[in-house]
Amino acid sequence: MKIKPIILCGGEGTRLWPESRKKHPKQFIKINGKSLLKHAIDRVTGVNFDPITICSNYNFLDQIKEETKNINCKIYIEPDKKNTAAAILAALNDDDLTFYQPVLIISSDHIIEKKIVFQ
Repeated sequence: MKIKPIILCGGEGTRLWPESRKKHPKQFIKINGKSLLKHAIDRVTGVNFDPITICSNYNFLDQIKEETKNINCKIYIEPDKKNTAAAILAALNDDDLTFYQPVLIISSDHIIEKKIVFQ
């Protein structure tokens, strides 16, 4: 059974100001030519994973669509920003998720150099 990856992508990253701003939070900052979100996507793409689910809020929908235009993924938009637990619960409500399927929940704004640990 494949792992269902869920990427949380709704935070504003205000502590990284001025690089991170309300309309351009840290998950969209480019490191080595790719956004932190794209790095997160790359970590959970491969034979061991089902298509990605990204959970965010409406403010970042256009940026997420731009980052994922060539990727098979679902985007869940939180109706209200209620922090991490609510975002996870919304993403777990996926019709494609089976009851006993393993789930990997990661943040979209971390730097992890060794991708191999996810494979």
